[in-house]
Amino acid sequence: MLFQEINQLITYDERQRMVPGDRDRLTALVDSARAQAPTDYTTLRALGVGLLVLGEYGDAIDHLNRALDLADTSGRRIAASINLADAYRYALHLGDEVRVVGGLPGGDGLPGHPARAQDPRTP
Repeated sequence: MLFQEINQLITYDERQRMVPGDRDRLTALVDSARAQAPTDYTTLRALGVGLLVLGEYGDAIDHLNRALDLADTSGRRIAASINLADAYRYALHLGDEVRVVGGLPGGDGLPGHPARAQDPRTP
């Protein structure tokens, strides 16, 4: 399972944020999965987490949003939403500009599908 393989290559820094434990192996795994152009929830979420850990926040957000769109249970929606929130938080912490407009199917806010985040530093 891709998610288990990715999790084995992740460790945590002093702030308890996910970071690559083996960047080269994680990069190879993510590149291989991305080349297959996944369309299912499980692979999209796993790939999104891998991209997040590698610092590819834009691609991570894209894959995690696609996973969230496919989530068919509240547990899956919550898991993908938490990962998506991490992607925005990590990107903003590093000063990356993250600006996404629009919302997700199902509404503008919690509970359910949260609205896609916008950089809080901009009006």
